[in-house]
Amino acid sequence: MVPKNSFKEDFDLEKICLFIIKGGFYLSLLTPLIVSGNFFFPYVCPKSLYFMGLAEIIFFAWLILIFYYPQYRPQKNILLISLSLFLIVSIFATLFGVNPSYSFWSKPERMTGLLMLFHLFGFFLAAFCVLEKKDWKRIFFGALLVSLILCGINFLEKNPTMRKGATLGNSSFLGTFLLFNFFLAIWLFFNFKNFLLKLISILSLPILFYTECAIDAKAATFSILAGLFLLFLFYLGFFTKKTYLKILGKVGLIFSLISFLIFGYLLFHPQNPIHDFFIKKGGAARLIVWEASWKGFLERPILGWGPENVEYVFNKYFNPCMFLPECGGEIWFDKAHNIIFDLILTTGVLGAFAYFLIFFCAFYILWKRFFEKKEDFIKKENFVNAAVFTCLFVAYFLQNLTVFDMICSYLMFFLTLAFISSLTFSKKASSPTKPSLSFFFVPLLILILFFCCFFKFVLEPLRVDAAVISALKSPPFSKERLEFYTLALSSSFGKFQIRNFLSQHTILALQNGMTRRVPPQNFKKEMELAIEKVKESVKECPLEYRSYLKLGYLYNLYGILFDTSGLSEAEKYLKRAIEISPNNQQGWWLLAQTKLHQKKPKKALVFAEMAVKLEPRLLKSHLISIYIAKTIGDEKLIKEKIDYALKINPQWKDEIEKLQREK
Repeated sequence: MVPKNSFKEDFDLEKICLFIIKGGFYLSLLTPLIVSGNFFFPYVCPKSLYFMGLAEIIFFAWLILIFYYPQYRPQKNILLISLSLFLIVSIFATLFGVNPSYSFWSKPERMTGLLMLFHLFGFFLAAFCVLEKKDWKRIFFGALLVSLILCGINFLEKNPTMRKGATLGNSSFLGTFLLFNFFLAIWLFFNFKNFLLKLISILSLPILFYTECAIDAKAATFSILAGLFLLFLFYLGFFTKKTYLKILGKVGLIFSLISFLIFGYLLFHPQNPIHDFFIKKGGAARLIVWEASWKGFLERPILGWGPENVEYVFNKYFNPCMFLPECGGEIWFDKAHNIIFDLILTTGVLGAFAYFLIFFCAFYILWKRFFEKKEDFIKKENFVNAAVFTCLFVAYFLQNLTVFDMICSYLMFFLTLAFISSLTFSKKASSPTKPSLSFFFVPLLILILFFCCFFKFVLEPLRVDAAVISALKSPPFSKERLEFYTLALSSSFGKFQIRNFLSQHTILALQNGMTRRVPPQNFKKEMELAIEKVKESVKECPLEYRSYLKLGYLYNLYGILFDTSGLSEAEKYLKRAIEISPNNQQGWWLLAQTKLHQKKPKKALVFAEMAVKLEPRLLKSHLISIYIAKTIGDEKLIKEKIDYALKINPQWKDEIEKLQREK
């Protein structure tokens, strides 16, 4: 029993802090349900900021709690050490990466940078130090109820854009969240004593699995089946009493491991059924991205390129066929879509080692407790913990071989890690901190830090996001929109993506003829602001390929509308873009356009032909080349370009004839 002191007699700080912390954990379970159309990315940003706000409240309340009550302070265990190591490696990878700011903040579309990792780590610390077994049952049951609500939303939703992702907006992200709760439902079934709660847990399994199939989350569905099979083998190998079943189970486990290694080997080697099946179902794009990731890893193998910096590698080793349907038709990748390649590319071998160490430590804690000789009922409980959470993590890892984490899967991952870590935690009765000079000063300092962090990392991003939406809703080239632009671009939060997005919005407005009835000085100011801000991006990170393209677009338009010197600037930035990503046709297309505006069509044709040479099967490059030949006015050249294009693909005839008819 913790002794009372005068401070606690009238003001029970322990209960208040515990109420705030536990209440924060329950509220965090609502994260997957948070969605708002008033945000830049309505399915991502509000969820992430909601979670970070709660994580800060939980963490700083816990800091106050452990200052006064030592029994809630973290006790050293291998899982805490491995997570700390991963955090430290991520910090160094950020500091020595190609874009530390981007690694720290990430972007509104993802929100998975170092900043989020800090919040998740603080969330983990408070969870395993404060929550007890009864709390974990409630937390996991609450998560299960949220997953069932998402299943209901997905079933009832009439909006086709939301149909396969409910409030997560993406079937893969929803699939990962449901995967966690599928195995948690199994764990709850064995841990609940109440018949009704057991019934809810077991009946949720077919609902969750049916939803996985309905949303076509192939990776998560396959991973659940693999996890269930593994669970069955664990039962045979370690919990049955018959010797021949134990042998059968252990042989099955060894065979499963060997099969997984063979599968991984065949996946990356062409001309075999595994590889061909993956290409058919998952698309060739991911294999191309993985190939680029491997090249990037070899270039920076120790600490990688920094968290969130996949797109810099993807652009550097861009494959020209990415524009084609057979290569996926996607030209922008900011994730490797594979946990192994994401790790080695962004944090190097040190980050990959630290990450896998987290799993090893979790498995060690779980199975060490099972193999300890104890009473049968405790051994059964430890087996359920070890088998269910091992299978959960294996299934989670398997599905992450083709997808990536977002806030909802991170929430569940760190919660389950905290639960496993809590198995080694035992509260020891100790006296509260005695009054001293620091008795009130330290908590005051904690509160000041909380308000600073809450303002900088939650409220400021909210303000920026609101300014982006307001800018988009404002009349084109108005003074009001310019003010919102300035406000949206005044923060470090998401600055690279927001700069490019708003500059693209300006470009589209100009291309769509929205300058009519608007004084020229208005859209000139907006263009100059966009140019100024995108220039900041390339200054802060010289590898910002997309920003160089935006500057090429903007300066081309500026050179046509206001000052021809803008074309020289466009040429300068586009040549730099080509240096960064020489195999990406976009730089060559824009540079050809610049040369046309400079009245140098023959030079423009050289750049257009470079794009054709990169990937002859791409129609757009041929159309640009034919258009420039028309501008030159050389009939022989035009025929030569048309004949070459039709030789590659005769089905392009209609598109080419349409171009020929245009004046």
